[in-house]
Amino acid sequence: MQKNKELQDLFNNYRNLSEDQLMQLLGLVIKQEKDKMRLSFPVSLEVNYEEVNEGCAGGDFSLKYNEEEKRHEYVIRLNGRDWYAQYLANRNKTINYKTMEFDSSMDSLYHLIAQVCHEMRHAYQTEVGSVRKDITDDNALIWLKEYLSITDGKFYKKNYSNMSREVDAFDYQFKEALEFIKTYTTIEIDNPRFFEDLKHQQERWNEEYVKPLNQLTFDVNGKKMSITDYFHQHIAETFQKQGITPDMINNSILRYEFNSNGTKKTLEQLMQDKQKMIDSLDKTLSNYERQIERIERIYASIIQNDRELQLQKQHGKTNDIEHTLRSYLSQTNPEIEISSNYINYSQFQRISDEKSQIEKRKNPLVSDNKVIGELEETEVYDFETATSKTTRLETVESEKGIYTINSEIQRNGEQYSVTATMDILNEISKSREKAIYTRDMNGNETYTYMENGAKGQVIKKTERGTTIDIYKDGQPYATYEYDENGKALEPMGTMEQLPEDYIEKCFRMPLPEYEEIQYKEPEKEIVSTQKLGKETLDMQQDTETLDDVEKQMEEQEFEINQSGEIIRKGRTVSRFDLGGTTSEYATQTLNEFTQNLDNGNLDDDKKKKEDEFKVEKGDDDYVR
Repeated sequence: MQKNKELQDLFNNYRNLSEDQLMQLLGLVIKQEKDKMRLSFPVSLEVNYEEVNEGCAGGDFSLKYNEEEKRHEYVIRLNGRDWYAQYLANRNKTINYKTMEFDSSMDSLYHLIAQVCHEMRHAYQTEVGSVRKDITDDNALIWLKEYLSITDGKFYKKNYSNMSREVDAFDYQFKEALEFIKTYTTIEIDNPRFFEDLKHQQERWNEEYVKPLNQLTFDVNGKKMSITDYFHQHIAETFQKQGITPDMINNSILRYEFNSNGTKKTLEQLMQDKQKMIDSLDKTLSNYERQIERIERIYASIIQNDRELQLQKQHGKTNDIEHTLRSYLSQTNPEIEISSNYINYSQFQRISDEKSQIEKRKNPLVSDNKVIGELEETEVYDFETATSKTTRLETVESEKGIYTINSEIQRNGEQYSVTATMDILNEISKSREKAIYTRDMNGNETYTYMENGAKGQVIKKTERGTTIDIYKDGQPYATYEYDENGKALEPMGTMEQLPEDYIEKCFRMPLPEYEEIQYKEPEKEIVSTQKLGKETLDMQQDTETLDDVEKQMEEQEFEINQSGEIIRKGRTVSRFDLGGTTSEYATQTLNEFTQNLDNGNLDDDKKKKEDEFKVEKGDDDYVR
């Protein structure tokens, strides 16, 4: 994260910010997020004290047309009675809590920044789904279909925690807020225990809200339905109700998945479209291979997120992606059976510049000559600090159920830390299991196992020894202690000696044994960002294949205008117009989309989108 001097000055005084300074800080956070996400339209920030209902979220987001300025703009609204007011009430307050000095002002500011980042993530979801012409995020179609399909407010509130847009925003908000705290404050060094508490807050939120797409379900009249099945069953009705026209489909990312008449494309059509896109690429481009990988990824995600297309594959209608995987594996082991759920062949990508190197890989996971899952891994190595950060996503299937393991490993020389979360959808017991494993740079380890939200076991290892806490029905039941060498202090009724790497083995114990089939890297030149002009290494999107909007934005310099316009919303607050030059294409595309949508016959009580194609519903069930 690049530092901003003005923002740094405000963070230096985080304990004593005036109301105006707080608005200025939040405005600069939004500016930094806007630049990072490459949003096309200006962003306005409002703090409302009276207009947001008591049961509403800490904030909401919308995309509106500013009649005075004659332009679209993203509007972020914060509930003044929520974290905003809490910061003002907690300025310069600390509490001694056990062995930790609890910094009330920083805690409130942290949550307030997280709320802003949550709403900015909704702006990004709108951007990639409704403004940009091409798919620049694999989840863009899911987010767009979710928005179009759900117009019932009661249904939205009931299924809020499983909305893919909300799950993504929760996954983003605290990670980003923590980055601001790490970048602009010295809390991590000055008050490490409190900083760890902030990290634990992030972990708790992720445990409660963040789930992979294949585990998200909607409650439909008392029955559970996968969200992808729900969209498939309701999309035709949605298009009709929303007045979606052929022009709207052809001029938006909907065209990737739907014909102009609104019908879904077949597997054969998708494969033909994909091949046409690949054939149209210029093979002399330095990023030719990466563009092919991106196209493959887009179409693979469409297929994986649609049950009907999965069934087409299972009934013998294979495709060239699966054929590629078969061909690849035949070189390693021709007896391997291909699972229809994992059709992505091994992929490898390396990007390097003077400061860092990024390696991305996707590999099939094989057990007993069957593909049972896949691993996606990204490693970022910093040449200047000689440190690396690796994120891993493993998806594994077994007779017991589906395992999803998210891991983050940070290395500094021989030292390393690990944070890993395993979610298990147990098909036998129908329970949801979760295991969490952490290891810090000093070798301290923690393992936590939960079933349906209740603790079952907690193991902690420090330099002083290991403690195993057993829970029954979520309540403490028994405790066993071991010395620093893993020997039981009271061996009766317990394991006398803990084996090496005991805690990590406990975490991975439920997983079936498998081997990872790795990509064999061909001899080719490493892609250098120095050769690609202004290409950035944004982990939120593949900016190397920018669409028309982003290309125009690349060619322009953002002129951020922080105006001092005053608005009246309950109380007088400042408004930050964090604008930039809006591309003509972005405006034209959105105007055509919204104009066509306005011509549809929407009932007044269902017209959540007002006069815009994309207006984010308030986070009505935001639970702290």
